[in-house]
Amino acid sequence: MRAFLNELAWSDKQLETFKEVIDEMLNERREAAKKQEQVQTYKAKLINLAKDLDMSYQELLVTMVDLDSRR
Repeated sequence: MRAFLNELAWSDKQLETFKEVIDEMLNERREAAKKQEQVQTYKAKLINLAKDLDMSYQELLVTMVDLDSRR
């Protein structure tokens, strides 16, 4: 990769801009992965709650929506 970048013969400013963009992209990907992990954890908790209440996952979701709409 380093050899490829050397062949581009970019200026220091261009390399710095490239680095900033890469850092930004990596942060966005990490945040997206973290958010996806949190969603999966929440879904797993809901599935376990549905089992504990002897309900289907769909029934639990409908019940939660109904309770939320009553507020």
